[in-house]
Amino acid sequence: MRISAVQKGLLATLVLLIGGYIIVQKQRTAEPMETSVSSQECDPTSFEHLVGQSSDSLDLTALPENTRVIFPDTMVTRDYRVERMNIDVDEAGIIQRIWCG
Repeated sequence: MRISAVQKGLLATLVLLIGGYIIVQKQRTAEPMETSVSSQECDPTSFEHLVGQSSDSLDLTALPENTRVIFPDTMVTRDYRVERMNIDVDEAGIIQRIWCG
């Protein structure tokens, strides 16, 4: 039995989707980072030292789960979320402000 190019493409897509699903499931079951702030609160004071630094220096894995890094022209929702931390970055890639909302 011979597999066509279309069938090979579909099989490769299926393998990628299954692999992505497995990765997401592993991330969901990972132990949460312990912090002094509950998961329902935003605490930008712990990250104020980042203001003035390049956004390239951000360790995204060390940021709270609900953090948004906002670059110029990034579309964001305007709803206020007490648990969400926002990091504003300017055109040069420098962190300008860290705030909740």
